[in-house]
Amino acid sequence: MEVEKTGIVTKVRSIKDFFLLTITDGEQSEVVSKEFCNLGDTITVKGEMQSRGDGFQVVARVVKKEGEERREQIVSEIEKSVRVIENEPIIKTGTMKKLMPHIFEVAKKIAIAKKLNRYAILRFHGDADGIVGGIALSSLFNSQKIQHNSAIYSVKDALADINSARNNFMPLVVLVDFGANEESMEGLELLKADGIETIIIDHHPPASDVERYAYFLSPWKVDGEGASKHTAGYIAVEVARALGADLSGLVGASLAGDRSDILEIREEDRDRALVLDYLATYSSFGNSLDFYREVLEKQALYESMLRQAKEKLESLKESVKANLKKREKEGLNIYLLNLDRIATKGEFPSRGKITSIAYDMVKEENAVVIGYSEKFIIFRISDEAVKKLKANEIIERIKSFAPDFVESGGGHEKAASLKVKKGFEKEILEEIIKLL
Repeated sequence: MEVEKTGIVTKVRSIKDFFLLTITDGEQSEVVSKEFCNLGDTITVKGEMQSRGDGFQVVARVVKKEGEERREQIVSEIEKSVRVIENEPIIKTGTMKKLMPHIFEVAKKIAIAKKLNRYAILRFHGDADGIVGGIALSSLFNSQKIQHNSAIYSVKDALADINSARNNFMPLVVLVDFGANEESMEGLELLKADGIETIIIDHHPPASDVERYAYFLSPWKVDGEGASKHTAGYIAVEVARALGADLSGLVGASLAGDRSDILEIREEDRDRALVLDYLATYSSFGNSLDFYREVLEKQALYESMLRQAKEKLESLKESVKANLKKREKEGLNIYLLNLDRIATKGEFPSRGKITSIAYDMVKEENAVVIGYSEKFIIFRISDEAVKKLKANEIIERIKSFAPDFVESGGGHEKAASLKVKKGFEKEILEEIIKLL
C-alpha cells in the first residue's frame, strides 16, 4: 500500500546506504530513504507502508522539501490539537486553585513536545518528593532521565545537557524539585543562550529572575505564605492528571517526604517516602526511575527495604540524643548536633534525615535544631519558632553577610541548609546563633 505523508524531520540515523528518518505531523513515522535530510526539515514522502506495532515505517522517496510556512502550519495544527483535562485540584487550597491554569499550561507544553518528538532531558531531585515528580512526568513523554542529588543546577550540569542535546531536535530540559535558586541561574542562562527551552517545577523560594531563563511552575508564582507546602512532586502529579495519567496515589509520599501538612498523611505514605529516600541514597546520578517503580511494586523487596530503613533510623536515635546539645536564648531552645559524629558519607540516613530525627525529638517545643558538619549546616525549625524565625530567610542573611565563606544554600521556612567552605563551619554557626 503506497502512502504519502508530510512531516517535520525529528531524527536522522544512517543505516548502510540509507537514512532512517523519523518524521512527525503529530504522529510519528519512520522513513527509510536514500536522501539525507536535516533535523527540522519539512518533507513530503511517498512509499510502501510496512505496519509495525508502534506505528508504521515507510520505504520511501522524498518527493518534496517543504518550506518554512508548511512547517509552521504543522506545528500550529499540533498545538491546536492538544487538549488538557481541566481537573479540580486533588488538594483544594487557595494556592492550588490559583496555580491550576499554570499547571494546564505546562501539561500542554509537554503534550506538544511529545507530538513533535522533541529531545527531552528530565532531571529530578534525589529524594522522595523529586522522585515522585520524576515518576509522574516520565509517564507523559520520552526523555533522558537523570537523578540529580544537588539542589543546584550548575554550569557543569548545563554543559552536560547542552552536549547531550547537540544534533537533536528542539531540545527541552525539565527540572523537578530543584533549580530555581540563585546558584542555578548561571546554568540556566547557558541553556537559554544555546536556545534550549527549560521548564522548572519546584516549590522552594525562587531567585527573583528565574523566569528570565525558564518557564517556572511553582506555588510561589501565585502565593507566598505556605507556598512551599505544595510540593513539586504533588504539582507534577497534577500535570500528569491534566494529560490523563492518574498517579494521585503517590501524592502522600511526596508530601510526607517534605513533611508537608496540607493533607492528612497516612502511615503508608510515610513508609513510601522513607523507602524512596533510602533508595535515593544508594542510587547513582543516572538513575532512570525504573528501579524506583519496580521496588514500589515488588511487595517483598519493598518490605525488606522499609524494614532496613526503619532499623537504621532506630539505631541512630540514642546517638542523636547523646550528641544533642541545648542552648537557650530569650525563650528559644537551640539544639546543636555534630553530624560528623553520627553520619557516614554515602550511607543512609543522610545528614538532613539525621537532623530530622533530632527535630522529631523536640518539635513540640519553641525550638531550632541545627545539624552541622565539616561543610554543611542544616536547619529544622518548629511550628512555634517559625512564627518569628524562617530558615530560608536566615540563610539569605548569612549568604549576604559572609559570601566568601558560603558556597550555596536554600530551602523552606522550616527546613533549609547551607554549604560552607571547609574550615569555616563553626564561625558561620556562631553567626547564625547570633541571628536567632
